Amino acid sequence: MVAAALFASAFAPGQVACISHGRAMAEEASTAKQAFEAAKELGTVEAWDAFLSSYPEGFYADLARAYVKTLAGQPAAQSAPTPTADGGSARPSWCASPGNAAERAICRDADLSSLDGVLNVAYKRAKFDSPKSLGEIEHEQRRWLSRRNLCGDDPACIRKRYDEQIQILESFFAN
Repeated sequence: MVAAALFASAFAPGQVACISHGRAMAEEASTAKQAFEAAKELGTVEAWDAFLSSYPEGFYADLARAYVKTLAGQPAAQSAPTPTADGGSARPSWCASPGNAAERAICRDADLSSLDGVLNVAYKRAKFDSPKSLGEIEHEQRRWLSRRNLCGDDPACIRKRYDEQIQILESFFAN
């Protein structure tokens, strides 16, 4: 009790409220991450819908919506997809002229194209919201592209690289 009184007397009333608000926001972010991880482990549309009903906004909500679209067989949001001429599923815009075997494999596979969309959501959020510098994030992304491209046209390897990079980008928000 004495410690609380000393703490409160060291700060103006508004500062104490801000500190308490900051602590509450950090706890809420931690809870959202735990709920996100639980929905991801279940991997069903129902799990993601439940997550989104509790956490409709923020970084994890954006990723959850991308996962829902992936599960529904649709391209993920914000992946800059380009619809095919026959009205079929969309692919990343660079599929017009893929530069290597890994990109050609991604363009042929709707699931990999959707994972590209999920990764793009995480990458864009990292560039704007992560405490890491833009240079660090871009360097990590270039390293990842090199690792992904070493997979050639092996879909399992490419999928593993996407999953790893999504985890890395998500970890930028663990704080």
